[in-house]
Amino acid sequence: MSSMILKDIVIDHQQGRYTGITSICSANPWVIDASIQHAIASGQPLLLESTSNQVNQEGGYTGQTPAQFAAMVRYRAEQLGLPSDRLILGGDHLGPNPWQ
Repeated sequence: MSSMILKDIVIDHQQGRYTGITSICSANPWVIDASIQHAIASGQPLLLESTSNQVNQEGGYTGQTPAQFAAMVRYRAEQLGLPSDRLILGGDHLGPNPWQ
């Protein structure tokens, strides 16, 4: 369902309605919780990303792999009451070479 959110934005743009989505780039638990709470309060979707230095195949500086990060965010969203169809996970500055 979250892919529909992004498709709807593209359709809006094609029809001359300029909409968007806020993207939060953080692996900090407080920022994640605040972002989830804001999405709930505003009724908006949440696009949450981390960088490859924060989360990567080697654990990044958070110690989390992408699968662990995704599981943690999904768990927090569920605990706080954000429907899963309003959560989109992404990555910023991804690549095979973290810390370079």
